[in-house]
Amino acid sequence: MKEKKYDVVVVGAGPAGSITAKTAAEKGLNVLLIERNPEIGVPVKCAEGVSKEIEKFVDVDSRWICTVFKGTITYGPDGTKVVLSVDGVEDTGYVLERRLFDKFLAEEAARAGAEVKVRTQAYGVVREEGYAKGVYARSAGEDIRISADVVVGADGVESRIGRWGGIDTRLRLADVVTCAQFLMCDIEF
Repeated sequence: MKEKKYDVVVVGAGPAGSITAKTAAEKGLNVLLIERNPEIGVPVKCAEGVSKEIEKFVDVDSRWICTVFKGTITYGPDGTKVVLSVDGVEDTGYVLERRLFDKFLAEEAARAGAEVKVRTQAYGVVREEGYAKGVYARSAGEDIRISADVVVGADGVESRIGRWGGIDTRLRLADVVTCAQFLMCDIEF
């Protein structure tokens, strides 16, 4: 098995993983960001709608914006209507083109010095003396032991990295919601 050593390994190149990798690389750490999919930002699973608060973390590029919204209306399963809007504020958020947004963030991590690898699937955590000290991964049909002082599981809400590292990441069924999302244009109220 091939072995590599980094200060930080980040599993998952979504927004959280890419921003974490970028931040660590900017601090001078040797960082590896891995993503199991062949293309960063595909498939999109959730979170295209974001508040304008995102501007605290990144300069929003107009190419990422599908829609600017002034508020949202959400209907619960029992018909409860929740309206979110801010009076006197022109725009409250964006619907992002996550494919472009996620790629930009991963590119920013790479520009900061992080190594970014796609088609690299973590399948276990390296444990030493009871601590997570890296991950086992498969890339291009080859198994790799990636040693790291810091392991970041940015692999989603029920993180397998977290679970393999000893954190209970399972969601209670009561905390899981199934929904449908529709992007609608030219709607007037």
